Amino acid sequence: DHVEQAVDDLLLRLGIDCVDLLQFDVPHRYVPRHELGEDTYCWGLEREDEMAIEEQLVILQRLVDKGKVRYIGLSNETPWGVFKWCTAADQMGLSRVASVQTLYNIMHRNEFESSGFPEMLWNLNVPLLAYGVLAGGVLTGKYLDPERFNPRGPDERLGQDEWDNAVATYRTQLPEDSGYLSYGPANGRCNKWKESYSTHRSVWAQWLMGELVKAARQFGLTASQLALSWVYSRPFLGSAIIGPRTIGQLRESIRALNYPVPPALEAVLHDLFLRYRAPTMGGPQVGTQLDDLDHGQLISQSEFMRWGRQPIWSGGTYWPNWPQPLVSEKVDYLRKREELLELRAAAADTDDPSDDGAFNVRMWREMLDDRRPGEYFAVKEQKLFGWDEKKFADMDWKNLTRHERESQDHFDFHFVWRGDK
Repeated sequence: DHVEQAVDDLLLRLGIDCVDLLQFDVPHRYVPRHELGEDTYCWGLEREDEMAIEEQLVILQRLVDKGKVRYIGLSNETPWGVFKWCTAADQMGLSRVASVQTLYNIMHRNEFESSGFPEMLWNLNVPLLAYGVLAGGVLTGKYLDPERFNPRGPDERLGQDEWDNAVATYRTQLPEDSGYLSYGPANGRCNKWKESYSTHRSVWAQWLMGELVKAARQFGLTASQLALSWVYSRPFLGSAIIGPRTIGQLRESIRALNYPVPPALEAVLHDLFLRYRAPTMGGPQVGTQLDDLDHGQLISQSEFMRWGRQPIWSGGTYWPNWPQPLVSEKVDYLRKREELLELRAAAADTDDPSDDGAFNVRMWREMLDDRRPGEYFAVKEQKLFGWDEKKFADMDWKNLTRHERESQDHFDFHFVWRGDK
C-alpha cells in the first residue's frame, strides 16, 4: 500500500496520469555497492530482501494494471538479481523489468563488463540505462591537474619519507587508491560536494584520465565527446542519463550521438582498459554498510582491510600488509600516532605543509623602508626557531645530516620589488 501511495503522491506532484518508468534505487538485500567503489563481496553482511522478489512483482504489476505505471525497472542490481527478477516474472506470467540502471562509463566499466552483465542483458532483452556517463564532469577532463602528476607512479605517494620513523612500519604504507584529488573549478559539482564521484578522482583515475584526453585529441575529439560517444555506441545500451547544466552542454551531449567510434579508437581504449582495469574501485567512500560506526567517519574498504574491522571478504586487498597485526599492536600504533600528531602540531608542522611534506613554509616579511617600494626580507620559521638544524624522527628531535642541511638550505629569501609591483 505504501508503494502505491508513494506513486499516487508522485503523480499528483508532477501533474501526470502515468509514470513511464518506475525503478527501484538499490536492492533491499545486501549487495556490494560497486558504484561507490566496493569491489568485493563481504561474507557476513548478507541480508535477505525484506520482501521476496515475487511479492514485489505482484505489487508492481498491480500498478501497471491500474495504468499508474507503464514499465518497471531496476537500479544498481547484480547479475543474479536481474536474472531472478526476469525468471520470476516469466514463471508468474507477469511483466518483466524493462531496463537496468547502473553506473557505467569509459572509466568505470570493469565491474559491469567483467561480471557477465552484457551477455546476460543481451539475451534477456533487458537494456542498460547508464548513468554517470561523464561522472559528474570528471570525464570532461576539467578536474585533471597537470601540475600534480606523480612521476613515480600512481602507487607511490609523495612525501612518504615523513613516515620513516619508529611509528611507521610496512603496515602503514599507503596503497594506490589513497590519493583522492581536489583539483578543478571551485564551483564544480565534485568540489562542492566531495562525495560526488570521489571514486573517479583517485590517483589511478587521474592517470587514466590523462590517457583518455590524449586518445581523444588523437582522433579529433574532446574528452567529453569521447566519453559520451563511447557509451552511446555500446550495443547493450538502451539509453543514457545526461545532466546538462547549460544549453551548450545539452548540444554537446546530443551531437555526440553522431560521432563514430572507429576500430582504431576501440583498440586504443581497450588497451587502456587492460592497463587501468578498475581505477575507480578503491573501496566504498560514502554511504555504504562499511561506515566506521566507532568514530562516525566514512572510510574506504582498504582501511577496513588494514584494521580488520570486517568479516571475511571474498576478494583481495590492495594493502601489502599481511599478516594482520594483533589488536594490541594496532592500539599501540594509534597511541603513538596521536602522540606524533601532537608533537608535530606543537612544532607548527601541521599549519601549512608544503607540497613535499616538509615543515611549515609560512614566510615573515618585513619592509625596510615604508616610504618607498623596494626591498623586502623574508625568513622561514625553520630558521627563526632553529629547525634548519633539527628534524623529527623516531619520536625525537635529531640533528640533520650534512647532506640534509645542504639539500634543505633554502630558508633565506631576498625580494626586490620594482615599480610598485
